[in-house]
Order: sequence, then C-alpha cells, then structure tokens
Amino acid sequence: MKQARPKNKALAVPADRLFWIAVFALFAAVLAAVVMSVRHIWAITLPGCGQAGGCEWAISGPYSKLLGFPVAFLGVGYFVGTLLYLFLTRAQYPDRIAIWVARAGALWSLVFIGIMLSHGQICVWCATT
Repeated sequence: MKQARPKNKALAVPADRLFWIAVFALFAAVLAAVVMSVRHIWAITLPGCGQAGGCEWAISGPYSKLLGFPVAFLGVGYFVGTLLYLFLTRAQYPDRIAIWVARAGALWSLVFIGIMLSHGQICVWCATT
C-alpha cells in the first residue's frame, strides 16, 4: 500500500537552510542600513546614488525621519536586534516570534518601497534593506 506524502513537502525548506538564508538576508540589510546611517552622519556620496537621486530623497525627504529620528538608524537597530535574536534562539528557529518579527519587518519594508515608487524615487540601499 502506498503512503500518502504531504502535498507541500517539495516546497518545504529545511530549518537549518532557512536559518542561514535569514542570517545572510539580515546581514545584507544591516550593511545597507549602516551605509544609509553613515550618510546621515557625514556628507558622503553613496555608491550607486547620484546627485539629487533616490538616495538623497530617502535621506532628506519627508519620510526620512520617524518622530524626528532617522529611519535608517531605526533600520539598523531593527536588523541588528533581529539578527541577535536569531542567533540567541537558533535551537528553536523558526519560532513564532521570529516569524512575526520577520513579517512585520517585511511589511514595513514594502511600505517604504511603495512610498519610494509612488514618488518616482529609487534608493538602491533602501531597496536592499
């Protein structure tokens, strides 16, 4: 007699592989958010950003700060905190908190990408995060 296989088994990603994908993605997001944060601190030209382009708009535009605090700084804090949580709870990965934190971060990022696109501005560093 043939045993029934779960329908989504082919789509399932092993937890260890998913963990390392998450680590890589968070590390890339941390680096991109740090680059944007450095731009807030020092007047440097970011690689991939031209004069008066999407990066400049993202840094000095109406959506660049939340409650007077640069969104890039908040991004660094979020991504570093999420990365630390991921390493501290690796044995239980993926747990409910990690899943909901990832969903919230993805939603927030999509909102910012939507804001950029609706204003016709593209910031490669923001899109990377």
